[in-house]
Amino acid sequence: MTPAADTLLGNDSLGRAVERLFVQGARFEPLAAADSVRQALPAATAADLYGPESYPVPGAPLPVPGATPAADTALQAFLLLLGVFYVLLLSNHLGNVYTLFMRATSGTATPHRTPDLRGGSNYIPFLNLAVVVGVLFAGILCMRLAAPIAFAAPVPQLALSLAVSAAFAAILLLQTGMLRLAGAVTLQQEFIAELNGVKRTSLALYSILLPPALLCYALTPVGSGATWIYVILAETAIVLFLFLKESSALFAAKKVSIFHWILYLCIVELFPVSLLWLLIARR
Repeated sequence: MTPAADTLLGNDSLGRAVERLFVQGARFEPLAAADSVRQALPAATAADLYGPESYPVPGAPLPVPGATPAADTALQAFLLLLGVFYVLLLSNHLGNVYTLFMRATSGTATPHRTPDLRGGSNYIPFLNLAVVVGVLFAGILCMRLAAPIAFAAPVPQLALSLAVSAAFAAILLLQTGMLRLAGAVTLQQEFIAELNGVKRTSLALYSILLPPALLCYALTPVGSGATWIYVILAETAIVLFLFLKESSALFAAKKVSIFHWILYLCIVELFPVSLLWLLIARR
């Protein structure tokens, strides 16, 4: 027998276990043999396994899956009412809708505007109402896009949608206030009023184009509806292009430097949105 075996058998309890298992050649059950070896071996400590300098470290808690936005029948009812209101808005303002599309695509910021495209007495209220509807639909869109995201606690979908809409409305009011303040400081109230008109026209156009695709996307299961997302992105790109085209044409018509147009886009249009996004990302 080798010296290692002699040393191993020198431990009385361990030697008897090994002798009982392998020397005598007795038949045994695997589980019973494992229990006898486990009872014979002394309990090993962390210092025996990892050295005397080792110490226990508390393990990190396993991540708990968050809660997705709670199923909310109130949102479905709100979406239905908003869709009905959208249809009524279009049916009661077909002439204003036609004027809106003509003004948005015919270069309203140029000096030679078509007089018959100025709209009737209810045209401006129609634009404001369309913007309000668009803000509400934008909140639903953001809520639908956030559906796969895990939240720390169940979030009612209607409350989340209205919160996003309120944030969008606050951004629009902030941008309008910044423009009016700039117009008062530079004594360019007429120019600022026309710039606000271009922006309001673009927002109203987007509010008219967005709901059909958004309603179809909202009815698809979570994780699907990629086709409608592409449609929404295409509509967004078209309206954004028209807004940039009209606003730059207005600056050029008023003989305002292109540098001021870029400054306007960065400070008034991009800064509030990026600030809101930064606040949401930090939370």
